Amino acid sequence: MGNKSLPPLTLELPELVGCDADRCEEGIIQGTFHQMICAQCDGSGLLDMQTRKPIPNECLIPAMRKTIKHLRSRLKAAEHRVAELSPEPRLGDPYPDDMPKRCNGIYRLD
Repeated sequence: MGNKSLPPLTLELPELVGCDADRCEEGIIQGTFHQMICAQCDGSGLLDMQTRKPIPNECLIPAMRKTIKHLRSRLKAAEHRVAELSPEPRLGDPYPDDMPKRCNGIYRLD
C-alpha cells in the first residue's frame, strides 16, 4: 500500500487555450461602470484546452512557461526557414543583377 499524500513524480501540465467567455479580454470583463475579474478563467485569460476549466494557480505559471518555450522554438524554426529562403545581400555591389546596364556596361549615375 502506498502513501496517498505523496506528490506525483511528474507534473501534468495542461495545454492552454484563451478564455472563451463573451466579454473576457485577458481575464478582465468590462462591466457597465467597472471592470471585473472573469469568473470563467479566474482572471488568467486562459483555460485548460481539454476541460475548458480554469487552470489551478500552482500549474498556471509552469504551463505558461511550457507554452512560451514551445512558441519560441516555433519562432526560431520559422526564422531559420525565412533565412534559408531569402538571399543574402551582397556587400559592395549596390545594384541588383537584373538592373539593366547602360553606357557600355557601366551603370548610370556611378
